[in-house]
Amino acid sequence: MCICVNCDLLEVCSVYQTIENLHSVSSTNIKNVTFEPRKSQIAININSRESNIKHEWDVIFCDSFSLNINKYNGQ
Repeated sequence: MCICVNCDLLEVCSVYQTIENLHSVSSTNIKNVTFEPRKSQIAININSRESNIKHEWDVIFCDSFSLNINKYNGQ
């Protein structure tokens, strides 16, 4: 699971914006991307079933992570 959903910097983070773009998700929560996080690590999982290939990108570590467990819920 991507740790970004619990980060207080989610709305302004360039790495989160990139992950959202890779997931082809348009988010109204993204504001002006002004923050470049330090030492982010992204895990990429590739799952293939028959002729279908699915990619999953998750930030698993970030030096800039700032815990806010309600951030993704908009609370």
